[in-house]
Formats: sequence, C-alpha cells, structure tokens
Amino acid sequence: MFRHIELKIPRPNFADPVVASIINLEKMRDKEIVGDVPLLIFNQLKTVFQIFESFGSARIEGNRTTLSDYIQDKIEGDKRTQSFMEIQNIEKCISYIDECFSADMNFPISERFIKELHSILTRDLTDEGSSSPGAYRMSNVKITRADHTPPESVKVQEYMSELLDFIARNVVYQECLLKVAVAHHRFLWIHPFDNGNGRVARLLTYAMLKKNGFDRISLMNPTAVFCSDRNKYFEALAEADKGTEAGALFWCDYVLRGLEAEMSKINKLLDKAYLNDKILIPTIQYAREYRLVKDDEYAVLGYSLKHDSFKASDLRDVFAGKKADHQIIYLVKKMTEQGLLQKTPESDRKYAFSFSNPGLFRGVVEQLANNGFVNR
Repeated sequence: MFRHIELKIPRPNFADPVVASIINLEKMRDKEIVGDVPLLIFNQLKTVFQIFESFGSARIEGNRTTLSDYIQDKIEGDKRTQSFMEIQNIEKCISYIDECFSADMNFPISERFIKELHSILTRDLTDEGSSSPGAYRMSNVKITRADHTPPESVKVQEYMSELLDFIARNVVYQECLLKVAVAHHRFLWIHPFDNGNGRVARLLTYAMLKKNGFDRISLMNPTAVFCSDRNKYFEALAEADKGTEAGALFWCDYVLRGLEAEMSKINKLLDKAYLNDKILIPTIQYAREYRLVKDDEYAVLGYSLKHDSFKASDLRDVFAGKKADHQIIYLVKKMTEQGLLQKTPESDRKYAFSFSNPGLFRGVVEQLANNGFVNR
C-alpha cells in the first residue's frame, strides 16, 4: 500500500557518523588535484572509470557479463548482444552527462534531461528496455524486493516535479551531499519509469556529484558504493522507505560513508608512484611477456612512465647508439599510431605514455581489478 513521505533533508546531530563523512568529502572537493599523475593519463583513467560505473550499474540489475568479456567485446566493436548493449547504453548516458556539464557546469537537471537519460538507457533493449522510452509510466507498479509501493501513475508527474525542484534548490554547504543521497532514494521511491529506474537513479547520482564538482578532484565511480554489496544497498533503501528521520539518516550514512571510502581508495591513483608501481609497470611487463609489445617498444614505454613528456631525440640514451635518429622517429610515430604513445597538447613534437592500445587497455583494467578498484 502506498504511503506518502515528505521530501526533506534529514538533520543529523554533530555526533552522527554521517557528519564526519560530509566533512571529509567536502575537504576532498575543496582541494585541487594534489597528485602528480600527468593530466593526459588522468583523463584516460577517467574513461576507464566510466566503464566501471556502467559495468557496475548493469551488474546490480542482474547483468552477468564479466568485466573481461565486456572489455574484449568493446575492443572488437561488433557485439550486439542485449547484455553488452545494456552496459554500452549506460556508457552513452555517462558521455551525455559529461557533455552537458562540460558545456555548462550549471547545466540544469531537468525533466527533459532525466527523460533523455532514460531514452538513451533503454534504446534497442528488450528485457531491460522500455515500452515507452523517455516517458513516465502510465500504469501502477510494484517494486521487486521492496515493501514500498510507489505512487500511482497519475501522481508521478507531481512527485517528479517536486523532486526536480528539490534538486534545483540551493541548500547550505553542509547539506549538498545529503541532498544527493536523498534524491537517489526519492527517485527510486517514485519509480517514474516502467523499467530502468535503478540505472537512471545511479546516473542521477553521478550527475549530481558532477554538478557539485567532485569529478574535478578525483576519478568518479559512485555506483561502486551500491554494487559492492547489493543486499546492503536494498536494505539501506528499505530503511529510507520507512519515512522516518532515523531511516533517512541510515540511508544517507550508507551512501556518504561508502562514497568517502570509494573516493579515498580511488585517490591513491593520483599518486604517480603508486599508479606506476601497481598498475602501469605491471601492465607493460605483462605486455612484453606475452609479446604484445616488442622489446624496443617496451624500452620506450618504460622511459615514458618516468617522464611526463619527451621528444623523440630524448630516446637516444635509451638505445645507446643502437638506433639512428630516423629509426627512433619512425618507432615513436608507429607507437603513436598504435595507441602506445600520444602527442601532448602543447607540442606535436612531444609525446607521453598512452594505454589506448587494446593490449595495454586490457592490461590496465586487469591490474585495476587485481588491486580492488572494480569487481570482476
């Protein structure tokens, strides 16, 4: 049976654990990137974590595709299975969100925006698709694994308008993150679409964190909070469904404590020494061992990890006279074409490490998984 719950931000007292998470997350947001990872590599890592975000969100909904299979299918580029397209559609939604906010950091989270996400998300899908992509549901529904009954379809527009006004409302500094958590639950509580509500809710959380500036200082994978333990996710939602202050605080504490832990973990990747030692060096070592790169390419990759950028002429010492200048220039050109190196924005004659090469890309994903940054 449906029961109305007032939409509001809970008021934690100073001793509540959620307060510590708010303070720590705000500290993370308010500082500039202090790591020494080159921006070109940081941006490539962002792409990887967008994949992790998409993969994790689909897995919560029961998609059983493994991470390695998805990466392989993505590289091959010709897969059209439903499970692959479900994850790919989430990726497209994240790209859409990024495009919206890169053009305007004050981009409004509106009804049109939410409906466009749903339309992209459900495109060309059957079981995980929608009978009316981009439109609110026209019938009443019951949520699996939940005691809560969503509002009748005739009330969806009213409740969604209230939620979008709530999201747009300016709140005091300390309440921004609480608003993100409350909005996630409220969206699921309304259940505005016939299918895909969980995936859209997690995209909404991604968009709200982006709007609040969290992607400026870190890599983002908020879905990791929810997909690490699906049962805890549903249990925390059930507490919020009770409509009590205690239930709302329980939910907010679950979200923000998880987000704090996830961002603290991910921020280790902003340390160049950590990133090289744990992720990038093992990746190129694996690539050489399995002959994915040649010995001379491996030597250049090793050099590129020690230097943020370099010229082809800087590699003379690497080869100690064994290669002429024209051979080095040819090698660098070839490696750039293969995605093992990339040109820097400041000069066409300067190069930097790249892992857009399929073999290295797979290797980076594998090493990130080995070090606990994503569940396979």
